[in-house]
Amino acid sequence: WAQCNMDMYSIENMKKREALKGRTGLKGVIAIFWNMIDADKSGRICKDEYVMMSTAIHMALVPDHDPSDLEAAVEDWASDSKGKDHMNEDDFFDAMFELADVWTDSAREDDYVAFLMMILKAVSEL
Repeated sequence: WAQCNMDMYSIENMKKREALKGRTGLKGVIAIFWNMIDADKSGRICKDEYVMMSTAIHMALVPDHDPSDLEAAVEDWASDSKGKDHMNEDDFFDAMFELADVWTDSAREDDYVAFLMMILKAVSEL
């Protein structure tokens, strides 16, 4: 997996990528993450829950990452929570879609799903 293929930023590819947000398979795999992180089923997650998941994801993507370095996760929280003290499922979906969008080198739903499933497997094994 590679980050940020500039070919994906053409108008045509941006439209294709945006259309993926409504796809059932993508929604389903992100829902699996949501159900893991929203363990208390409150419909919202706090910063600590997000930082824990984000750090685990970062460790899966960057194996030599120092797990005690939470700076990137904290910075991501500020953006992904949209300035709130919590994230709801829609906010979380947007954050996970953005993660897949940055790390996936196509505008195909199956590639986004495969990437997220790889992350899910890696996070589950930590």
